[in-house]
Amino acid sequence: MKIWLCGITQNEKQNIDDMTKDIYQYFDGLIFVDGGSTDGTLEVLNARKGQGKIINREWSNDHDLQMNGFLRANVMQNGDWFIIRDSCERLDIDWVKNLRNFIENFLEKNKLNSCVDRQKAFLVKYFDDMIFQGSPHWGLSGMRGGYIDLYEYYAKNQKMFAWEERPSQRKHYIDSDMKYYFIYGRSNHCVLHYYDNGKTPEKYQQQESIRQAFRSFCETLGIKFNLESLKEYWRNNTINDNMKFFINNERLIRRFYRLNILNHSLEQIDSSEEWRLE
Repeated sequence: MKIWLCGITQNEKQNIDDMTKDIYQYFDGLIFVDGGSTDGTLEVLNARKGQGKIINREWSNDHDLQMNGFLRANVMQNGDWFIIRDSCERLDIDWVKNLRNFIENFLEKNKLNSCVDRQKAFLVKYFDDMIFQGSPHWGLSGMRGGYIDLYEYYAKNQKMFAWEERPSQRKHYIDSDMKYYFIYGRSNHCVLHYYDNGKTPEKYQQQESIRQAFRSFCETLGIKFNLESLKEYWRNNTINDNMKFFINNERLIRRFYRLNILNHSLEQIDSSEEWRLE
């Protein structure tokens, strides 16, 4: 059995260095997919990859396709274990030192094949039929057997966390919501807002149709699929009835417009969801 640290990254030299410098030697290797770094990220990864592999794949706005790169790197064997981390996330060094013992004497003995971090794959036993699906919100198909939620497990047992919480510099999620909604053609972000959490598939289908129409409309206007291009267009052009329809009928667009174009405060936005553009 081997244990691997896996992820996808691009131009995250400082984060990758901080994440791996104290722990990489406790893994059999790093298996990372790099989207085309030019800042030294590749050099850090290659220096610390051990028996792993660093794969180059140009970023195509497809999180699942990028992540399948490390599943299909021809490095892992059935029965190996791997941890998935984002560039800005960290692992507790003492927990990593004890990781092999945790796998062999707790997970394996209790027939547990995965650990999730609040329902998202975190530490997983590898099988060669696994595949990531979905972007930007991915899931891992092919997980089997029992599992535990590490967040609840450590909270209940009052032990150290396996990870250090991601440093949060966000004051809000309005911009990131719009990024997921607008930039990624295959985005499944509407599922979270209009299908999950007790909402209906009919509402999801309606709002996803609006999302697709909005992206097509923006494309006809020469707006590129990035947030700066969208903001620049709004600032320099009259908002016609077609654009007004999208702003008024999609909450994520409307909140982004109010924050970035009208300079409404977060308090204003949160307290007046009924607001519409006249």
